[in-house]
Amino acid sequence: NAFTSFLKDGMKSLGDAGVENGINNQWIRNLFLNIKQKDQAPESLFDRMGISSQGEDEGKSVLIIGGAGGVGSIAIQLAARLAKLNVIATASRDESRDWCIKFGANQVINHANALDDELKNIGVAEVDYILCLNNTDAHWQAMVNAIKPQGVICSVVETVKANLGMLKSKSVTFVWEFMFTRAMYQTPDMIEQQHILNA
Repeated sequence: NAFTSFLKDGMKSLGDAGVENGINNQWIRNLFLNIKQKDQAPESLFDRMGISSQGEDEGKSVLIIGGAGGVGSIAIQLAARLAKLNVIATASRDESRDWCIKFGANQVINHANALDDELKNIGVAEVDYILCLNNTDAHWQAMVNAIKPQGVICSVVETVKANLGMLKSKSVTFVWEFMFTRAMYQTPDMIEQQHILNA
């Protein structure tokens, strides 16, 4: 199918070019890291979490755990500028905090501390959405406490401890984001991956 061919041809070209031009594996890893960052943020927010990219959820709140990383930096911008959400990002260092503010976070809390306590310290009891880009297990209890009833949590980080039953009484939606799902399983909407990358 179209996207699998697109991906395979792209990988083969990269491989051939690397051999012919002496491009090392680090260059290829960096290229795919850039693709991952560009793809994962919009796919997480607009596809998996169902947030409107047209501002129809304006005023709702999103907690982005790991806001200073590559995916987090893009997610902050998309959530603030397109979705018009109140963006609360997490960072633990002063320079990371400044980075998150620069890209549009309304507030920044420290993920080295319990996030639900950090939220309360800035006057936020609960949030509508949580995008977890860092250590699902370590932040699980805080996410359970901080998500609003009928809210949505999306994680890109594997878990071995998370108990989904803890979300039941709030009817919270939990979704995964993995950028290769469509290609790996050849889903009917596989071409959407290319549309996201071209957006």
